[in-house]
Amino acid sequence: KAGKLGLHAQTSKNRSCVSFGSNALTEGLEHLQGLILEDGRNGTIQCPHNQCCFGIWDLNQGQLQAKVQGCWISEKEACDSPACEFRSSAAITLSCRCHSDLCNANISYAEPGKKPGKKSGGSEVREEMLRTFGQQPVAIKVFPPLCHQQFASEWAVYSLPLMNHENVARLVTAGYGGPSEEHCGLLVLTLYPLGSLRNFLSHHICSWDISIRLGSSLARGLAFLHEEKRKEGLHKPGVAHRDLSSQNVLVREDRTCAITDFGFAMTLPLRHEQSRKDPAEAGAQRYVAPEILDENLNLQDVGSALRQADVYSLALVLWEILMRCSELFPENSIPAFQLAYEAELGSNPTYSELRRLAVEQRRRPIVPPAWTRFGQVAISLQELLEDCWDPEPEARLQAECALQRLQRLGTEDLGFSSTEKKCLLLPASNSIPLCPLFAIICYQKNCSRLFEIICPSS
Repeated sequence: KAGKLGLHAQTSKNRSCVSFGSNALTEGLEHLQGLILEDGRNGTIQCPHNQCCFGIWDLNQGQLQAKVQGCWISEKEACDSPACEFRSSAAITLSCRCHSDLCNANISYAEPGKKPGKKSGGSEVREEMLRTFGQQPVAIKVFPPLCHQQFASEWAVYSLPLMNHENVARLVTAGYGGPSEEHCGLLVLTLYPLGSLRNFLSHHICSWDISIRLGSSLARGLAFLHEEKRKEGLHKPGVAHRDLSSQNVLVREDRTCAITDFGFAMTLPLRHEQSRKDPAEAGAQRYVAPEILDENLNLQDVGSALRQADVYSLALVLWEILMRCSELFPENSIPAFQLAYEAELGSNPTYSELRRLAVEQRRRPIVPPAWTRFGQVAISLQELLEDCWDPEPEARLQAECALQRLQRLGTEDLGFSSTEKKCLLLPASNSIPLCPLFAIICYQKNCSRLFEIICPSS
């Protein structure tokens, strides 16, 4: 019988862990597998490829109640202790990982000698995470209870085997907690101080080399997600993002991209399998492929169809990047940052407006005439965009092919040999200060947009 939780192998001996969990908490984690050794959901689970058990407990008035126990999947194991041990002064959900058989049966909890005073605005969570992760910069995404499905989906994608990649945001840990009795889903991610690609492009113009670096790293990350991978007995299915936008891409300090926000993501079924999710569901309307706007997605081959829809979104983000490339425009004529279709439809287009423009009229963001002065490079750029946002999904490039074209373009000389490989920070207007150490990222109730970045008090 397949269990809900599992882990990849570092050694040959299988680990036995206590298995416990409700449907509500394990929903969306079906791809993680272990062998249940006792009848029923609750018992002992033997994880076929692991050395790490985990557990999540609620702490309520000093009493611990198990919520989920099982095996833990992690590309880089973090099982430093043979036993579950936790020391806390914050009244939140506790979790641990350990590396001995059945070590997750109970958690050793040292109750603080003094109960902390009541704090506001989630300060208990901030305080606890600051202590737990020390000087490691992290961002915590907080999902309110009504957003449980998005949290479960995102956690499930990050937990897939073989998911470690430089162009995918890195998950540090995840669990349930919160500053009140209303426990939220928490995803702890590596902090990317430059923020989202959208924010970065709003405040920077970049050289040709950096623009290509941003675009090719984004395409590389998407190609990795789409790829089905097998290694040493592990299997990473293909993943469709379904909400790719410049807001859902983070910028690393080396000016490469890391894809994040997998709340709408979907592991792609094999050709003989049926999807458990509605494949027509998608994220931000602006970047949704025409065939989804037109409710005409090819359900006979969902895997290919969703990959093609992601490539359409990729093209729109590439256009946004290239529109901030200083060398593609005559001096002092670089346009202000705009989202795809913002010039045509404004900042908040409706579904019907997007459908009319992208489906009925088959229009796409305008490729500036100024690019034509670069001859073959301009032709190649335009062909790349057109081949990625083609109205016919089957005619679009695969993400890997888009990456190869971008890499070839990166070798082209635009005739600006003295141009520095950098991005110019524009004068500040209303940019949000980012925390050097730690940030909690809160979600609005629609579960799909970043709402606030809160820094800890110094």
